[in-house]
Amino acid sequence: MMSALAKTAGARRNPYPEGAHELQFSLEEDGAFTECRLKTLVLDEVLEAAPAFLAPGERPSSFRAKQAEVWFAALSEFQELDASDVVLKVTFRTPADSPEAPAVILKANTIGSDAEVELVHSSLEEIELAEQAATAGEITHRSTMSRWLLAAVAPSLVIGKVKIEAMEHDIIQIQASTFDGIISKFRDSSVSSLWFFKDDGKDDGKFLDEYNKVASDMKGMAKVCAINCNEYSVFCDKQGVKETPAVMIYPPNPVPAFKLEGKLEGKAVFNKLAKFMPDQTERLTKDNVDKFLTTDVTKPKALLFSNKKSVPLMWKALSSETVFKRTVKFGFVTEDQSDIVQRFKVKKFPTVLIQQGAKGEKKDTYSGEFNFLALKDWVNLHSESGMGDKVSSPGGAKEETAEEAKPWLVQEVPELTVKSHQDVCFKGEGLCVIFLKDGEASQAEIDMLTGLSKKYTSQLSDRGAKMKWMWMNLNVEKAYKDLFKASKLPSAAVFNPHKRLRFTLLDHGEDGEVKGDEQGIIKLLDKVLGGDARFTMVPGQKLPAWAQREAPAKKAEL
Repeated sequence: MMSALAKTAGARRNPYPEGAHELQFSLEEDGAFTECRLKTLVLDEVLEAAPAFLAPGERPSSFRAKQAEVWFAALSEFQELDASDVVLKVTFRTPADSPEAPAVILKANTIGSDAEVELVHSSLEEIELAEQAATAGEITHRSTMSRWLLAAVAPSLVIGKVKIEAMEHDIIQIQASTFDGIISKFRDSSVSSLWFFKDDGKDDGKFLDEYNKVASDMKGMAKVCAINCNEYSVFCDKQGVKETPAVMIYPPNPVPAFKLEGKLEGKAVFNKLAKFMPDQTERLTKDNVDKFLTTDVTKPKALLFSNKKSVPLMWKALSSETVFKRTVKFGFVTEDQSDIVQRFKVKKFPTVLIQQGAKGEKKDTYSGEFNFLALKDWVNLHSESGMGDKVSSPGGAKEETAEEAKPWLVQEVPELTVKSHQDVCFKGEGLCVIFLKDGEASQAEIDMLTGLSKKYTSQLSDRGAKMKWMWMNLNVEKAYKDLFKASKLPSAAVFNPHKRLRFTLLDHGEDGEVKGDEQGIIKLLDKVLGGDARFTMVPGQKLPAWAQREAPAKKAEL
């Protein structure tokens, strides 16, 4: 063993003499003894530097594999031999009669092991030999192993055909016959891109990974497609594509399709797709949030609360998704809309929640990852069909379209009007606590009433009693002003709308010392709940006429 090592190593020697200077030990196993001696080899001389891949002035040989996997598989055989002093010999042979004859031979040797791989002519796309190979029939190039393994990622060595694999890539490869069904058919509501490539194009090969990243980032939001112009040259010509790679953007109609100009980069493709992403979201403020929540009662309302000023790309994409654009309404609330943020008790941004039901009684907050596909799955669980369904009014007297807005259904303390009075007070169980005001109720007054509502709801939950809270503008509802005859405003009344219509009014005292504020309302409710309140019957058991209010004029569209 030592003689073989000495012969191979050459510059190596054993500096320790025989005998006592050896490391010796014995092993005993199952009664058998083994004597071991360990000798140390020391490298006295540095090995000569490995020759360069090409000698000065030497013309290179080159080859290209039909499939990059062939080249990677070949180099993988040498991974364990990667060291600074290991040389890889690459021999190129002139073409042979048989396609299975070796064309390129890779070989490396070390003290402990060696490896050799042959690439046959049929596995190569092309091979070009240096002039020296013409006379000798072959030529060998040498280089360090690490240099060759590094070269494994060099496009000049391993570029093969552009091949889009369904399991590896997110790009949608189409045919000329499927262009209309995949892209054209959906141009009214979506944006797409189409990469025109040639499967043997060097520049196309370089663009593949970059374009696939766009497809991955846009997965589900936009169609990122590709077509092989070697197979469908007529189609590419009709689209005006003469050279590849080229990318066309197909925005939603009526914007015409256009070709990307300038340097072709994945970032440019992504930015164009994002720019033309359809957006069906509605920006919500305190002025339109109630209408948004109560219009289309059959549709869930998805809300995104964000500390960003603009609608995120994935929220735009969700709002314009083929199914969701018909079945779900999407709203966008910025952090500065404090009234809405507080109303929904949002503590962090972003927050996504869905509200469902005619009165918004069903709420669900999203707790998953903030990416398009995860959000899509979650919204889909709440998605319902039924745009424009007919629903019965609370009184059962007529039907109305689901699109008619009923903001009072989602307000903590709604206003009592001709449209809202059935839903808010006169249908259903419980007593109606009405805050009477000669004008609009202020936000401070609404907050005060909301606090009382929560307080009494908690107190009455075990007693089977129920109170519903609302306010009335007596400056508009003059018939009710005559009915209540409050000695002072603001005031409050408790109305019992069941069986016999009757009400009791806040007593302001002989000198008007009792105000229609929080403490005054508490005194009124304590009398009612204690059985000490005196109720007045509504004359003729018929409600006074409600004021007929005109709908606010719509803003003219520019």
